[in-house]
Amino acid sequence: MERNSFPITWRANVFEVLYALSKMGYGKDSRLGRAWSFLDTKADEKARYVLDWTPEQSPWKVGKRSQPNKWITFYAHLARTFRE
Repeated sequence: MERNSFPITWRANVFEVLYALSKMGYGKDSRLGRAWSFLDTKADEKARYVLDWTPEQSPWKVGKRSQPNKWITFYAHLARTFRE
């Protein structure tokens, strides 16, 4: 879960787990502190998140590896929204 990947059905991502737990009301749980900190390390100076991996055989062209990605950024910010 250390790499941001998309589509999300191919691999697990930290932002997916944080989104789910936040949606259930556990976003501020102190046990998630390291996970939120880790997510922070994945953002660039403009709060965008980079796509680390996408499958070559994916029928969807979601972006280029090592570039800021709108889908990864969307889900990471969505997790943060429900954390509040």
